[in-house]
Formats: sequence, C-alpha cells, structure tokens
Amino acid sequence: MPGWEPLLAPVQPDAPVTEPAASPRRQPRTAKPAAVRRFADPFAAEDTGANCLRCGYLVEPAREERGLLTCAQCR
Repeated sequence: MPGWEPLLAPVQPDAPVTEPAASPRRQPRTAKPAAVRRFADPFAAEDTGANCLRCGYLVEPAREERGLLTCAQCR
C-alpha cells in the first residue's frame, strides 16, 4: 500500500518573494447632485399632489394614481 504524499510541492525557503503589481490609484469619489424633493402645497390651487404619510415629501403622480400614499423612497 502506497504512503501518503502531499498534494502541493513544498515551498523553497530561499525563493524570492514576488510583490503584487501596484494597482492604479482609484479616482476620488465625487458628490452626486442632490435630488430636489418637493412638498405638495395644500393651499395652492394648481398643486394637486399628495404628501407622503411617512416623510412628508411629494408622492409621485404615478404612485398616487394607484392609490399609494407613500413616496418611492419610503415604500
């Protein structure tokens, strides 16, 4: 019956250690333009939008038509 043999070859202690190649420097993060969030004005006749029940910002018209009373971020 054959004896046990290691799967990997033994590491030579005097072998030079290779350093990984330097990666290119990453670009710094840039600030994203802030999204403007509006409020529906209940006293303005031309503003018929609804405000979110959770955060108070304007509910998107498509969500309001489906009967949802929260904005897309609150869900």
